[in-house]
Amino acid sequence: MRHELLLVRHGKSGHPIGFNDVERALTDRGVEDALRLGAWVRDRGWVPDRLVSSHAQRAAHTAVLMSSTWPDAPNHVVRPGLYMGGFGALQLLVAELPEAARRVVVVGHNPDLETAVEQWAGAALNVTTANLVRLGTDLPWADAATSRGWQLLDHIVPKLLWRAEAEI
Repeated sequence: MRHELLLVRHGKSGHPIGFNDVERALTDRGVEDALRLGAWVRDRGWVPDRLVSSHAQRAAHTAVLMSSTWPDAPNHVVRPGLYMGGFGALQLLVAELPEAARRVVVVGHNPDLETAVEQWAGAALNVTTANLVRLGTDLPWADAATSRGWQLLDHIVPKLLWRAEAEI
């Protein structure tokens, strides 16, 4: 594949009374899942050239925690438009990526991530917290942004992975 896009839904977050949605923090499980998912990405050689997240605390913190497990982690770019921006915000982000970026991780939110997977790869997935969906395309980023020319490569559900590891 010419390009890979790893779409990550933020880790598990709390719903404290009196907090604005954008300020919601990760729970202990959300922190643990983000760290374990980052290590899992590293161990598979999927460390990205670019790392982008929304500005929501739970998404930005997930990105920071994941990248803390990577050698030579890319700079973390915070893109406010990814919060409540819809599928169009993801399309715009992808269209603007430089061709030199082979693999990109985007940490964001539903329903935008599920819509992106359905629109780009034709797959209807339930993307729960800390899930990673890896898509691949042979198209240039600018063309891929508005195309169905994506292939679903992986759908990683961390709580199933951790459960399987515990049983070994």
